[in-house]
This record gives sequence, C-alpha cells and structure tokens, in this order.
Amino acid sequence: MTAVDVHAFANEWVEAWNAHDLERVLSHYADDVELVSPTAARVVPESGGVIRGKAALRAYWTKALGQVPTLHFTLEDVFASISGATLLYRNHRGQRVTETFQWNAAGLVVRTLVGHAAAGAAAAGAGPAAGAGTAAAAAAAAAAGAAAAAGAAAAAETETETETETQSQSQSQSQSQPQSQSQSEDLYCMIARVPAAGVEAFARYEAGVLPLLGEHGGVLERRLRTADSTAEIHVVRFPDSAALDRYRADPRRGALQPELAASGAVVELLAVTSV
Repeated sequence: MTAVDVHAFANEWVEAWNAHDLERVLSHYADDVELVSPTAARVVPESGGVIRGKAALRAYWTKALGQVPTLHFTLEDVFASISGATLLYRNHRGQRVTETFQWNAAGLVVRTLVGHAAAGAAAAGAGPAAGAGTAAAAAAAAAAGAAAAAGAAAAAETETETETETQSQSQSQSQSQPQSQSQSEDLYCMIARVPAAGVEAFARYEAGVLPLLGEHGGVLERRLRTADSTAEIHVVRFPDSAALDRYRADPRRGALQPELAASGAVVELLAVTSV
C-alpha cells in the first residue's frame, strides 16, 4: 500500500477545489472510482447518488460546478483511518460536510462517501470539529430523534436493548467516583451516519468490533440511535490515547473494514470532555 500523507492530501484537495481546477482534483482519483453523495442524487437524479468511473465523475462535477460558481471549501479537520481518511470542511454555504476517502495500492481514491450536516446544523459551533460543543449538539440531536448527527472516523459498537442489573450497578458506581478519576481517562464521542441501504452491513461491523473494546480497556458508556438506524452516537471511555490506538490497530478490527466500507457509513470520532 502506497503511504498517503493525509494532511497533505487534504490541503491539496481543498486548494484544487477552491481553484475550481477539476483536472487537478481528478488527478487524485482512480479510473474505477465510486462516489456516493446526496448532491449527486440531486444534480444527476438518474444516478441515485452514486457516480461510478472517472469519466462520469468529471461530467458530474463539471455540471455541479457550473451551477455553483462561488463554490469554496474551508477545511476544519482531518481524520486518518486504515487506507483512507475523512475530511471535515464547510462549503460556500457554511454547511458542514464530511468526505471519506479510501485509497488503492497506488494511493489513488477508489471510493468516496459524502455526508452533509442536517438542515439547520450549519451554524452549530464555529470551532473545530473536535470541540465538546459540537459533540454535545450531536448527542442532543440524536436523542431527540434527528435523522442525522451533526458531524461525521472509527468507532465502537454491540447491541444492547436493555441494561442488566450488573450494568446499572456499574454505572451507579462510576457516577459516584470522584470527578478527578473520570478526568484521568479519555472520553470520545463517535458519530456515524449510515445510508439506509447500509444499515445491515453497519450492524454487522458493530457486532464484530464492539466486543474488542474491553480487551483494550475501553468502555461503551452510552449508545444512541435514531429510529431508522441511519444515525448513531456512542460515548466511549479509554484509559488513555494509547489504549484507543491499540483498539484501532487491532487486526481483527481491520479485518472488518470491508463491512464498514460496504455500509457507506460516514464516521467521525471526537475527543470530548464532560461539562
């Protein structure tokens, strides 16, 4: 696998778009690239939101750019993953967008998934994506039954419809511990947006990776999901960042990446703090 400098890629990709230089943008993509985007569904209705092949991608972007001559992106954050990355940026309307890329052995993009913040979420939080305010807003949106979370990297996951008495006791003990002990650990918020067609694949991915959490000291403290399962939020605690890194590097988790890719989910992992 050709190593890709994700930050260099992100900056170059955004600069190319801001220059409205499509050939420069397309130079990062493989001939057999596949793009999944809600904008594609609007601009090219017959595509169903899926554009396949570099030639079709060029035609789509040429048409889209012609409709939005003021297009401009502002990069906010970059999340690295296995053989890919997710960019968080704002478009010319101030709307937050996530774009997840997967590279082939030559370091060219073979699949990209685009997700837009829900309507009305563009103005939520002017700071970086990793801010606690953004995560809190996303959690509140999901708890209220929002169809999508307000953000978009790697996650933790299993299904628990009801909590056992032991889990309830464990939560009570955790809540009664001194605040200084909680602050000695790292807290993360995972936000996943899943296309309706990918819900089953995402569930299989979660069923495989969630049991790995405990082996690396991780604890799934809260799991929230919309009624249609197209948005999910997890609050996860690790002893430290090294434990998170070990979890993310677990080869068993890596083996499940095809399921995650097949789901089309856009995943964002935020470091947060209790407020």
